[in-house]
Amino acid sequence: MKRYLIVPALAIIWTSGCSTTPYQGAEKTVKSMDATRQEAALASKMVSETIGSLTAIVSTPQEDLRPAYEQFNKQVRDIESQARKTKMQADWMRGNRDKYIDAWTSELTAIQNPAIQKDSAKRRTETLINFNQVEKSMNAARVAYEPFISDLNDIKTTLSTDLTAAGVSSTKGAVKNARANAISLQKSIDSVIRELDKVTAKLSPSS
Repeated sequence: MKRYLIVPALAIIWTSGCSTTPYQGAEKTVKSMDATRQEAALASKMVSETIGSLTAIVSTPQEDLRPAYEQFNKQVRDIESQARKTKMQADWMRGNRDKYIDAWTSELTAIQNPAIQKDSAKRRTETLINFNQVEKSMNAARVAYEPFISDLNDIKTTLSTDLTAAGVSSTKGAVKNARANAISLQKSIDSVIRELDKVTAKLSPSS
């Protein structure tokens, strides 16, 4: 049975009437973080692919721009969908995280040994700090996403009505911004992944 090293005393004092034990709460939290990490990694990959499609439109002379535009248009829709999916996954992760921390806080009062209680409280605080770092990095990624998707939609809208060499040329400024914003977004996503890895490592049995 998979176990997570949190607070051994909590597993001992947890009453049999509870539907979820602290170990199970940790397991749910780690699973939701792993799933959020996977969605974030996929989002980063999609950002690269979308910029690649955009580059194909503006950098490669083509007699017919429609195939390249249609691919770009699809990827913009996909990345918007992925952003929504990642947000839903992150919300699920937050719910599991909050339940886990609340359970830990509640059970601290049942620990009789002052030294064990102090150590457990310290580790709870450290874990909460790590969770807050994850939240901070996710907020930064959300902020970085907005100008990126705004540029993509401006380019998509412009080309939908003027899919010509002149129309493509008119988007050069927005394309430059989109590339720069893509770099910022991917750095933010990388930060999210790093912070998630830190927390899951500390909640694993070997930590």
